[in-house]
Amino acid sequence: MEKIKKVRVAFCRYLQAIAKEKKITIDEIVQKTNRSYSDIKKILDGLISPSFDDLVVIADLLNIHITLNPEISLAHKKISNEILFSADGSVTSSSEEQ
Repeated sequence: MEKIKKVRVAFCRYLQAIAKEKKITIDEIVQKTNRSYSDIKKILDGLISPSFDDLVVIADLLNIHITLNPEISLAHKKISNEILFSADGSVTSSSEEQ
């Protein structure tokens, strides 16, 4: 669980840095996500995890791409799926079996 927390904090601080670099305020994120100021502040500080929906909206606002790369091991086969979500709403996926 500690590892998940460290990754969450690092990722959320990355979002915070991008927002700062692009001069996007917490108020703008609040407006787009319909979440409270307090919730968005906690998300950007890494204190709570964003919902998937919030993450998609925030990524769109910050004009960043999110890549999910889940790996699933089934018996002796390793299946790797890569799903790319773009801010423009397009989704690209590829599957690989080893």
